[in-house]
Amino acid sequence: MKSSTVLLIILAIVLIVAGVVIAAAAGIAGNWTFGDTDVNYETKEYQVSEDFDVISIKTETDDVVFVPSEDGSCKVVCLELEKLAHTVEVENGALVIKSSDTREWYEKIFGISFKSPKTTVYLPKAEYVSLSVDCRTGDVDVPADFSFGTIDITALTGDVTCDASASGKIKIAVSTGDISAAHITAESIVLSLSTGDVVLTDVRCGDLASTGGTGSVVLTSVVASGKLSVESSTGSVNFDRCDAGEIFVKTSTGSVKGTLLSEKVFIASSNTGKVKVPSSASGGRCEIKTSTGSVVISIAE
Repeated sequence: MKSSTVLLIILAIVLIVAGVVIAAAAGIAGNWTFGDTDVNYETKEYQVSEDFDVISIKTETDDVVFVPSEDGSCKVVCLELEKLAHTVEVENGALVIKSSDTREWYEKIFGISFKSPKTTVYLPKAEYVSLSVDCRTGDVDVPADFSFGTIDITALTGDVTCDASASGKIKIAVSTGDISAAHITAESIVLSLSTGDVVLTDVRCGDLASTGGTGSVVLTSVVASGKLSVESSTGSVNFDRCDAGEIFVKTSTGSVKGTLLSEKVFIASSNTGKVKVPSSASGGRCEIKTSTGSVVISIAE
């Protein structure tokens, strides 16, 4: 083994040991002991008596779930800590839910629990003007029981499931996690993620745009009356009986395969991989480009 490699290994070990020592020192300074590692979450219930048509949620580490209310009233149930508490208020016709994380960094690292913070919102109505969810770490689940004028969901790390329709725009942005939606309608849908998969099933919309870094895109029975655009750096794109007025697909590494419902004017290319598309000369434009991967598209019977 080269001497330079040995030195790098020794340096890495020294840095790791130093990190452990610093962490232990910080824990001692904060009166932390191994006996304090158990994280005891408390369930708190917030009753909401005021009317609202707008929902705005901003959390740190919560999973966010929406459930139809059984008694016609609104309540918010939070699984929280003393230093990871929530505020629930109605402001100008908007239900505003926020979490505040005041834990020290070593409490976040060394705290041990088999649970995670969770916010469950029990909604009395089926339709609302808008929904906005912004969470740093956590999953978001919006079931088909509800519909909104607009939906805007942002997650740094977590999966987003949106089975609720919107009369306007649905926008979902995830850094690391999966996006899924089924049996929904919307005027337009905009999806973006860095690492994760997109899975859409039985979707009807005007325009649909999906951009991603690493992950596959699976579209089943997705029909856009306008433009359908998919852009991915690494990952495959699969269509199953999908259609749109115009279709544009661009990938760096990954194949594009599947079936469409109507003829298109195909413009397809691949630097590495086979290209097999129908030779139809009617219909909207369908442009597919991939650097590494195959392009295989057919018209469903």
